[in-house]
Amino acid sequence: MNERGERTADAQGQPGRADHLEPATEAFVTHRNLLFTVAYEMLGSATDTEDVLQETWLRWADVDLAGVREKRAYLVRIVTRQAALPPTLHEAIPDRA
Repeated sequence: MNERGERTADAQGQPGRADHLEPATEAFVTHRNLLFTVAYEMLGSATDTEDVLQETWLRWADVDLAGVREKRAYLVRIVTRQAALPPTLHEAIPDRA
């Protein structure tokens, strides 16, 4: 569990084993369930939701974490922006969160 009381997980989704992950990976894995829920509520499709999460990870991996105060909020912002776009535009518009 982290300081917010959320269960952490490793890259394969195993609870409690995120201690060895890089900070970007740890933050993404920690909040993945929330991100999935947000995207699924917007899209209504698990397949589309997984696509949005993949695109979110790619964008998150390029972020300079030193400039991010609230990782959870930043990740949710990326997800909501990606989920709001038509699927054909996901790759065309860079995220400027």
